[in-house]
Amino acid sequence: MPLWGVGCKTVRCFHEDDWNVVVGIWRDKCIGVFRGMRRGPHGYGFTAFCENSIISSSIDTRYIYRELLKKVIEMFQTRKMPINPEETIEIIAFLEASLKSTLENSREVYLHEIN
Repeated sequence: MPLWGVGCKTVRCFHEDDWNVVVGIWRDKCIGVFRGMRRGPHGYGFTAFCENSIISSSIDTRYIYRELLKKVIEMFQTRKMPINPEETIEIIAFLEASLKSTLENSREVYLHEIN
């Protein structure tokens, strides 16, 4: 189950030489904050602040490419996408909005500007 799913409304990216912080706001008022580091130690993971709990998890990347390829092979064999196409399109729009925000001095970008 995805943490946020489809429905992202706006994206804003704050950029410095050593890091980016991207803030997405969803239609249901959920907020996603993504941080990318270019120097020093880094890892993959998330913290979800839910109504009744806070969930943190680190993501082990040792086998991430292998697991991705398993899903690609499964997709070719079954002819079924492992992710909803609408969600895939929104992921790309999120990334494009993040770049647009970076290029426009951290302006808040509405995803409908991208689609």
